Amino acid sequence: MLASPRTRTILMACAVFILGAAMATVVWYYASLPVVRMFASAPFISAASTGKLYVRVLNDLREGRIDNATQRLEQMLDGDILVLANYEDALPPQARDRNIYAAVAVMRQYRQQVPTVMQNPQVLQELKRSLALGATSGNGNATGP
Repeated sequence: MLASPRTRTILMACAVFILGAAMATVVWYYASLPVVRMFASAPFISAASTGKLYVRVLNDLREGRIDNATQRLEQMLDGDILVLANYEDALPPQARDRNIYAAVAVMRQYRQQVPTVMQNPQVLQELKRSLALGATSGNGNATGP
């Protein structure tokens, strides 16, 4: 029994659709692979970079270069503070973590006692914005979650 022209057309359309979907899946997989690898490797890159900085600071301390070690740690602290500038922009209120605000409070207190040596006005503005995260308002209530 031969299939009618209408049935053959429907079968051909289904086959083309399935083939197209399969090809799209393969293309999507290979196109997204670099992004997946980037995110998968991010913690390792971060650990390697941080570990390298720790070694430099430890060597500075062991060799009596306290000023160098302090300068490196201050730069690392300012870098971490700058990352936090976009915390509330990046996460909705229900996804924010109180521990972030507690950590910022510690950094804010330190920076009040030991101001940054940064001079760039834009960087200073972002540092200020970061350090304002979770700061108490005039009525004593914390603005963080």
